[in-house]
Amino acid sequence: IGIDRNMARLEKLVGKYPEATAIYGDASCLPFRSGTLKYVFSSNIFEHIWRLHDAILELYRCTTEDNQTTIVIPTEGGLWNIGRELISKPRFTKRHRDIDFEFISHVEHCNEARQVVRSLEALFHVKRRYWPMALPSVMFNIYVELYCTRKNIQGLVNPGKMEAVC
Repeated sequence: IGIDRNMARLEKLVGKYPEATAIYGDASCLPFRSGTLKYVFSSNIFEHIWRLHDAILELYRCTTEDNQTTIVIPTEGGLWNIGRELISKPRFTKRHRDIDFEFISHVEHCNEARQVVRSLEALFHVKRRYWPMALPSVMFNIYVELYCTRKNIQGLVNPGKMEAVC
């Protein structure tokens, strides 16, 4: 299943993988019943989500109590930024001289890795794996894989009884 707010990307997904289900939607309002997703995989998405807390609440609502969620994000604010300066910025500015790369980069990557992890930890147990070095630091890696399982939070409305309100 692919969820995106860009129809062209969804069409590309179905063109390449005809068996895929493409859903025009938003991570802050998932079109799934509460407590129905056992396995979730997300790659290079959470750093782009403007309504991060809403998206994490929706992820919590939609996942089962024994879910396994894997989230891969770049280490914004660390080694990733060096690659951006050395590779992405020169390539972008060569093609688009009249567009401010720093502005676009900031708007597109509104969440740093540390912020995503802290936000997830409010509702999920989070284990981290860093790449390419095993050093447990955003500063010395390019990606971090987050293995998340739901916390059983007392006092929180049972997500199995909640439905999307959007």
